[in-house]
Amino acid sequence: MRQTLRAALCALWALAPALASSAPCKPAPLGDTVLYLRGGLNNWAAQDEQAFEYRCDAYYLNLNARGTQAFKIADEEWTATSTFGGN
Repeated sequence: MRQTLRAALCALWALAPALASSAPCKPAPLGDTVLYLRGGLNNWAAQDEQAFEYRCDAYYLNLNARGTQAFKIADEEWTATSTFGGN
């Protein structure tokens, strides 16, 4: 589980490298594509409550989940180019 979480976070980090505070914001690397945390906590659905928000330099999501969770990060359609996580 930790390896999956680490891999997913690394994938997101690679999409939006940290910028210096004086640098202008860059557009989201995936454009208007909305990414969701999808997994056992929401029956693998793309729900607004688990949608990531892109802010200037990274994708963000605040989440309170308990216990072991299986998940992936993906858009609403499970598009291959915007699905992150192991099989």
